[in-house]
Amino acid sequence: MIETVVSSTLLAVATLVALGALPTLTMSSNRARFRVNALQLSQSSLEKQRAGPWLAISLWPHQQALPDQVMPGTGVVFQSSLEIQKVSGYDPEQLRKVLINVKWKERDRWQTVQQETLVSHVPRF
Repeated sequence: MIETVVSSTLLAVATLVALGALPTLTMSSNRARFRVNALQLSQSSLEKQRAGPWLAISLWPHQQALPDQVMPGTGVVFQSSLEIQKVSGYDPEQLRKVLINVKWKERDRWQTVQQETLVSHVPRF
């Protein structure tokens, strides 16, 4: 009989601990999912810039807001911006820095991801 009471108590405590940890685990999972989505958006934007013609990124310094993206099923809005800068020490007609910033609001706080790449003007024959 005492074994039954002890095992039932241990089972109840383990269940309460597991249920108490569930909200924290859900928040961590959502945070990671939002961050991965933001990184995918920024990487996609960088690849579009790299694949485009040199004239498309020839304006510098340049800043532009990109269209907002809504993550399906969550309603979280990702706001992206593009920035083109010159690279110090290099000819700006040959090398540019392209930065993509993605920000979103999570639990009343802004989160941000930034990625950058260098794009050079190499003539294509």
